[in-house]
Amino acid sequence: MKNSTKWVFGATALLTALAKPAYAVPEAAASSVKVPAGRMQCAFSAWTSFRANAPITVHAEPSTAAKVVGHLPVSGTNDDADTASTEFNVVEARFGWLKIENAYDPVQSDEDGRTLPSRAFYQKGWISGEFAQVGIQSALGYERPVADSALLADFGDDWLTDVAEITAIRGCSAEWLLIEYRLRSVDDALESSQQTGTGDRKTGAAWFRGICENQFTTCDMKSVDQRK
Repeated sequence: MKNSTKWVFGATALLTALAKPAYAVPEAAASSVKVPAGRMQCAFSAWTSFRANAPITVHAEPSTAAKVVGHLPVSGTNDDADTASTEFNVVEARFGWLKIENAYDPVQSDEDGRTLPSRAFYQKGWISGEFAQVGIQSALGYERPVADSALLADFGDDWLTDVAEITAIRGCSAEWLLIEYRLRSVDDALESSQQTGTGDRKTGAAWFRGICENQFTTCDMKSVDQRK
């Protein structure tokens, strides 16, 4: 009976392991990707991070010591969970900061159906990359913004933003963004460790394509992932 019980438990564990996705996130991923030192021209839209619980400071230059030129409103922890985040265009990246312009609120209405006034900052300025969010419809993260560079992350059938939170956007290059991320599940990190033979990590950094600029739903686009 004991052997039978052990066999059942063993088979169950095996099936559970096989059912879980194999996420390849090498231990060296976070340290092997460096933020480019130069100025990077960007052309994408993003929105304020849901983690920001106070207005986001906008600076005249990419530095906390630079003049404050405004603030971006955030939903905060006490507001309705359905409140949309402030959106903006990103036109440049430098030193892990993002230069933004044309910030605006998605059109919203109050309980009586009246359009709420926009709270947004309309000028140009710089915010830290940790305060910006996009959707990433890709499973593959690379060491450099070219598909023939070293593959640092592979989330299988899942997109990055299905299984991880974007903790910062640090750079851009054409259709690529340098993303810092944190896996939502400890199990995912442990699974990654087993698959790659490295220490289990919940964080990483890599260049990703498949940018989705819609904070409400997925984007209709052709897959950018091509495994070798």
